[in-house]
Amino acid sequence: MNNDRIAMQMLAMAEVLRTQSPPKLKMAMKCARGALKLNLSKETEAHCHLQMGKMLFFYTDHFEAARDHLKLAYDMLLIMGDFYLLRRLEALCLICELYIHSRRWCVTDIENLIRKEMPIAKTYPHFYFKLLFYFIEATYLVDDMGAALDACTVGLQMVDANNKQMELYLRITKALITFQLAREEPDPADLLRIGAMIKEMEHDPSMSFHLKNVKGFFMCTKLAFMISQGQSRTSRTLLRQIQQEVSSQKDQIAMPGMRWMDEKAMTVFACVMNVVGANVQGGYERALKYHNIAIKHADDVLNKSTNTPQEFGVVRCVSQMKMVSLEMMSLMNVMACRPNLALNNLQEMLYFSSKLGCSYVYEEYAPQIHYVLAMQSLYLNRTDIALTHLTEALKTFPQKIRNTDPIALLRINLGMTYLNQMNMGAYYDISEELSPAKIAKCSPMVQNCHKAMVSFFDFLNNRTGPSKQLAQDGLQAAKAEDFFRLHSLFMMMLTNLMPVDESIVKPTVDFSKRSSDHAFALWGHTVYKRILDNAGGDSSECAQEIQRSMESLNTDNLINLLRQSPAFNLLQWFNGSPFDYLPKEDTLLI
Repeated sequence: MNNDRIAMQMLAMAEVLRTQSPPKLKMAMKCARGALKLNLSKETEAHCHLQMGKMLFFYTDHFEAARDHLKLAYDMLLIMGDFYLLRRLEALCLICELYIHSRRWCVTDIENLIRKEMPIAKTYPHFYFKLLFYFIEATYLVDDMGAALDACTVGLQMVDANNKQMELYLRITKALITFQLAREEPDPADLLRIGAMIKEMEHDPSMSFHLKNVKGFFMCTKLAFMISQGQSRTSRTLLRQIQQEVSSQKDQIAMPGMRWMDEKAMTVFACVMNVVGANVQGGYERALKYHNIAIKHADDVLNKSTNTPQEFGVVRCVSQMKMVSLEMMSLMNVMACRPNLALNNLQEMLYFSSKLGCSYVYEEYAPQIHYVLAMQSLYLNRTDIALTHLTEALKTFPQKIRNTDPIALLRINLGMTYLNQMNMGAYYDISEELSPAKIAKCSPMVQNCHKAMVSFFDFLNNRTGPSKQLAQDGLQAAKAEDFFRLHSLFMMMLTNLMPVDESIVKPTVDFSKRSSDHAFALWGHTVYKRILDNAGGDSSECAQEIQRSMESLNTDNLINLLRQSPAFNLLQWFNGSPFDYLPKEDTLLI
């Protein structure tokens, strides 16, 4: 028996081990590695490298090794000519996915490879359009809008008249690129064409699964945009529609093709959006409920991906939604005076991001972790630590960021902290980065937070009129979208600017009881007690609530709770690796 046959039998054994339930992946990889140790023909060696690269790609986070095997396979198949074209294109598709989703290497490398292969791949539409979408995503990652839109146009010219599904995907992609990179509304004619195509395809039963995916993707994208714009109340109807759509997809059989937003990803997304909504409205119990559901479903998808190959994009999407849920829950725990739970959430974020095998998730969320640590430090009356974390958060944001809202919010928090210290020099420096022109480009939610900061500044400088006007404007905006915490903040500011009666303060007091936000509870009940005392009313209940909130906000109590978390030292992380401040036995280096 020659070595080629032995190698093929070893690969067959690897496949048997891989497909067992549960799969024996280590044994499967040993078989594949063993095959590569033999003296093989170039054809068989290329095939073995391809299979080894695929296993490393789908089942491990050894992306460097996976790339090496796949690149060797591709280069060898390229030399062998077009007889092995399909295998070569398969290897190239895996290389593209590895580059795009691990984000470890410059994507211009794969752009050049795709350009070389596209003319030959035209005879195989499946690979042609797959490579085209990889090219579009690669150019999108480097903000090359012109190349991305040109690729969409080329694809629309090449698509077969009967392939309505692919035409729809290309048109949606073109609209997304126009909005995300140019920050412009897509051409209305293009949107009308997309709508007409969807209506036309609704009459074809074979398109049902794909249309549900596209519809789910559209609803989730729209909801995320509405939430980012501060449309909390307006978006509730859409959130309910997504939850209903998830229920209707549970028994649906998956079909081959592009998955925009399937039932599993939509389930996690709907839960995370509930957590975000509960966060801005101050509903701790609701946030915790949906957070637990989101984490359960996310872990189900991610655990399954370790044994069954999953599209890298799906895994990345679900991973980032899990990170968002953990971040939101950590903020809720800070406000609820549960600092140990907040640090536990941050520790889980760090451990989870380190297990993904790529650094971009950690790099994306490191500023948010610093932000949460800053908020926790303020509750401990450690303004010095809070300022350091806020400054580090600004430093660690990616140089190129399309959405400037998070940076603006960080600067607003820095500004508010400086005002609390009466450090006007530092406030003026940060306010230069928050000019009206820059704030005008931010979402209404950020604009209202900026109004709160400027109103506070005007109040400190005895400019009562402008301060009152800004607070009233912000109050109306927050009330319109049920942003209870922001509404309460503006209300409490107005109590220092104008006479208020019981009817005005009572809603804020009632909210503070439901929100588990002890800072607002203390502030609201203090003002409410003063009003009742002046009117000769019974303020005993207010006194009890004030005492309860003061005990919760007591720094000694908070520090005692903090010491219960294994991530206690994380508050001292200002630069370097955060894992130096976490328990050593669990540390996983990024």
